[in-house]
Amino acid sequence: VTDRKRMEQRLEYEAYHDHLTGLPNRAYLLDCLEEYRVRAGEGKQPGGDVVLLYLDVDDMKTVNDLLGHRTGDRFLNRVADRLAGALRPEDVVCRVGGDEFVIVLQDCDSEQEAGEIAERLVDCFSDYFRVEGQPIESSCSIGIASSSQLEDNHGVEDLIGRADLAMFEAKQET
Repeated sequence: VTDRKRMEQRLEYEAYHDHLTGLPNRAYLLDCLEEYRVRAGEGKQPGGDVVLLYLDVDDMKTVNDLLGHRTGDRFLNRVADRLAGALRPEDVVCRVGGDEFVIVLQDCDSEQEAGEIAERLVDCFSDYFRVEGQPIESSCSIGIASSSQLEDNHGVEDLIGRADLAMFEAKQET
């Protein structure tokens, strides 16, 4: 029974976490946001809005092309560590794609608070990353979307889509 339970736990972990960074993945993100939506609909969600910060690491292709994919993977692990270290305890960072992360800010009280957290995440890229003796300079683009922007009939995918679009627009401005 113990081996079976351990196997079930491992499979559940693998289903909801990114294999490279160990961060929660897109499936976890969707479940987390759906749970929030249900609680909010039932009037059981305390505090402020849920805000998504959609973060894209700029020029990841260049890192992979110049230094190789193994170094690129280690670089993404360093990025994940810095992002997680810059968040409040109640916030969650998920890796949703190759060089894309979504940060879930729970109980966010204002646009100003979300903006301050986004600035902290941008600051994570102000110092270079050292990977296998190589200094890697990088930056990121961040899009922000709040659950307060959605109408009642829109789902969690719409919120993610809005944050992704905002990130794309931010990337175009740089």
